[in-house]
Amino acid sequence: MATRRQRNVAMRNNSSYRPQYEAPKRQLHLLSYARPTLVILLFIGLLYAVLFSPLFRVTKLAVGGNSQLSTQTITGELNTILDSSALGRNSLFMSTSRLEKQLGARLNTLSRVTVSRTLFGGLNVRVEEHRPAIRWKSSSSVFVLSTDGRAYAEATASDKNLPIVEDSTNLPVEIGSKVVPA
Repeated sequence: MATRRQRNVAMRNNSSYRPQYEAPKRQLHLLSYARPTLVILLFIGLLYAVLFSPLFRVTKLAVGGNSQLSTQTITGELNTILDSSALGRNSLFMSTSRLEKQLGARLNTLSRVTVSRTLFGGLNVRVEEHRPAIRWKSSSSVFVLSTDGRAYAEATASDKNLPIVEDSTNLPVEIGSKVVPA
C-alpha cells in the first residue's frame, strides 16, 4: 500500500499529468456496410435494365400512310437512323422529333412524318407523301413538284400524265427546294 500512496501523491503534485486511456476498439458491423452496398447494387441493376435490357429496345416498327414508297424502304431508313444513335435502339431515350426530322430529310417524297412510341419497344410511324401537281423542266432536268411548290423527285415514266412547265430562265433546281409558291 505504500507504493499506491506514493503514486497518488505524485499525481496530485503534477497537475498536467493525465492518464492515457486506450480508445475502445470499434467492432466491425457488417450490417452497417450491407445497406449501402445493397442500394448501390440495386441502382446498378436498374441502370442496366433501363439502358441495356431488351425490354426497352425498339423491335417493332409499324408504318402507315404510304402509297408511293414501300414499307421496306421506310423501315430500312428508320433502322439506319436508329443504329447510328449513340444510345442504340433504346426507346426510352430516343427523340421522336429527331427521328421525324431525319426521316423527312432522308426521304424527300415525304411531306409529313409522325413518330410515336408504343409500350415495350415499338414505334408507330405515320407518313404523308407529297402529292404530285406538275412537272418542272429546267435545263435538261425534269422534276416533279408537289402541291406546295416543292421539288421532291425527278420525273419518271409514271409522271407523264402531269402537265409540264418549262422554265425559260433555267434556274437551278434541287430536290427538296421550294421552286414556286403553293
